[in-house]
Amino acid sequence: DSLLEVQMDACYVAHAFEGLGGNAIPLMCIGVQPPQRSLVPIGPFPRRVVLLCDVSYSMRKQIKVLRATVMQVHKELAVDDFLGVVVFSSRATVALPLTQKKSIADLEPCLRRINSSDGTNIEAALHAARGLIEADRSKVEAAPADAGVGVPPTVWLLLSDGEPTCGETHQDKLVELAHTAAQKCHPVVIHSLGFGHHHDVSMMCALASAGSAAL
Repeated sequence: DSLLEVQMDACYVAHAFEGLGGNAIPLMCIGVQPPQRSLVPIGPFPRRVVLLCDVSYSMRKQIKVLRATVMQVHKELAVDDFLGVVVFSSRATVALPLTQKKSIADLEPCLRRINSSDGTNIEAALHAARGLIEADRSKVEAAPADAGVGVPPTVWLLLSDGEPTCGETHQDKLVELAHTAAQKCHPVVIHSLGFGHHHDVSMMCALASAGSAAL
């Protein structure tokens, strides 16, 4: 079976839709093309997705959209897939440990923790995501070398405006931290989705490039 490479880009479209609590929605553009590099096959393994949700004060107008995004990701997962949620402002906490979807009876307690707070500490979010993966005792082990199937990557999805105000704030340092965290939890794919009209595109793209695997 041939594999395709999927490239995702995101932007924020104003005046496009009124249904998510405002007059703009995030738009994800997906392009499909033949693979340009070796891919990490998913195989029969369940997917593992960790959402890093920015609930800082600068995201206060995006909270409804942020909650809707979490609900949409949850909806799209298969029953055997795993979902984890980290929320962060000046500090980061685990709102939902990495849990198989069929074991998540109610997502509402997690959604209630998505409320705007103070500063933006992306560094703390990266550390929390790493800790969440390391605490997952059901982590998939590497398949035998001759099995033809690699370890399925964990996907980290950063939902933020990409404007850190506390902790490490320099882009190159945060990218280095993200890459280190991804290496420790290898294999990890990092995607980012920018929120707000003025989100930092450079920061969000740089962080998305720091993963230790391709998907």
